Amino acid sequence: MEKKPYILFGFILSIGLVVASLVISLGLGKLKPNERYVTVRGLAERNVKSDLVIWSLKFKTAGEDLVTTQSELDKQKDTLVNFLKKEGFKEDEIIIQGIRLVDKQANEYSNDMTVSKRFVLTSSISVRTNNVELVSQTQKKISQMISSGVVLSDENYCGNMPNYLFTQLNNIKIDMLKEATQNARDAGKQFAQDAEAELGTIRRATQGYFSIDALDSVQEGSSSGTNCGDAESIMKKVRVVSTVDFYLN
Repeated sequence: MEKKPYILFGFILSIGLVVASLVISLGLGKLKPNERYVTVRGLAERNVKSDLVIWSLKFKTAGEDLVTTQSELDKQKDTLVNFLKKEGFKEDEIIIQGIRLVDKQANEYSNDMTVSKRFVLTSSISVRTNNVELVSQTQKKISQMISSGVVLSDENYCGNMPNYLFTQLNNIKIDMLKEATQNARDAGKQFAQDAEAELGTIRRATQGYFSIDALDSVQEGSSSGTNCGDAESIMKKVRVVSTVDFYLN
């Protein structure tokens, strides 16, 4: 007779566990399908060659007489233009910029009225061409301009280095997005397999931004033209990362 309370307690406990299991099972069964998904990323890369180059060559001169100084600047300009034409650049690829004049004695913040070479004149010539190989070859000879009397200035951040650009991104964008999505799907399938589930359709996809860097760049995601190392590289690496949510069945 003393064992009856224990038997009754065990029976009640067993019934409770069965009911609890049933409640949990019903709860999982009612879980909405859109609450079961996995987020993965897919990468796509392309090695491409630049198809446009902008090469800015800045030169300057200084002197006491403005007319003489400008004449000297014009001589440097003609020497540089003739050099570029001789190397094979077309006339419409050579753009001559305006002249910048600095009068040191006109500086209201300076008390020194005995400065040498009062006038400083600066100008530049820009080469815009699709012939990237010609620019690469000519760049190696640009030091000849020094012996010809052309004073090249490197006042800008990247000096007188060419800026190589890749402008055909739209031609490869769709294929790269497909590849990135497929790579994301492959990663999702592996995740689903490890979780003993089945990968479903796409719930949401987010396209990452395209980056164009130097082929051997160690800095990912820089914008071409703003980083000198990337700008000076003919070969580029185009990169995109897409983030995709897949339903799990």
